[in-house]
Amino acid sequence: MPSPEVKLPKQWTLLLVDDDAAVRQSLFSALLNFDFTIIQAAGPEEALIQCTHHDGPIDLALIDMSMPRMWGDELAKLVARIRPEMRIVFISGYSTDYLFHRGVLRPDDLFIQKPCKPVVMVKTLIDMLDPQPATVVPSADDSAGEALPPES
Repeated sequence: MPSPEVKLPKQWTLLLVDDDAAVRQSLFSALLNFDFTIIQAAGPEEALIQCTHHDGPIDLALIDMSMPRMWGDELAKLVARIRPEMRIVFISGYSTDYLFHRGVLRPDDLFIQKPCKPVVMVKTLIDMLDPQPATVVPSADDSAGEALPPES
């Protein structure tokens, strides 16, 4: 499968946290197509271990908002203590209205609604990591444009 063209100024490392294995695998595959280095975590505990033990920098965490045992905003506070330089983006199938009402999403939080097209998600992540406008050109095949699955 041809890889999308993305102009990355450097290799970024991303911590991907989602308790749903199928969703995590879909996100992982989409992000690999865009040349990120990805550390996967199946939940909050594993994410904290990865943050503590990973030797290199982790530029960004993409955290599912709704996981068993802990909401994404709680995990974000914990990982910020370990890696204060790491940026956080939340992702969820729940609406922003619902997450605001629950008090787990703030207006200044970066949020991606599932389902979304991988190219849209990656453009959001690149825009956050690089102040220069991102250039994302999806591959000719349709896989880069398929929507990611919703929250299960």
